[in-house]
Amino acid sequence: MAPKRQSQRAKDALRDKMLFKGKRLLASQGVRKTSVEDIVEASGIAKGSFYRYFDSKEDYFFELVVQLHKEWFEAARRFIVQPGETTVKDRAREFIKF
Repeated sequence: MAPKRQSQRAKDALRDKMLFKGKRLLASQGVRKTSVEDIVEASGIAKGSFYRYFDSKEDYFFELVVQLHKEWFEAARRFIVQPGETTVKDRAREFIKF
């Protein structure tokens, strides 16, 4: 019997789950104290699955930083382009305070 293949959607969901769970661990424990074992345990997956998606903890951390930057820039864009009577400069200042 041939091995069961995961759909791309399932692969993306698992990868997103690892990033989400690891983000919380990194925020609470820091990069040095968070191990791959911690990430896979929190995600409920086998350690080998981690290495299907990421070459190392550093690669994982870099991907998480990229994801966080994308989220931050999208939030900034939405905040700054929102309609209103204030200037873009003032909205940018408000976002930074936020």
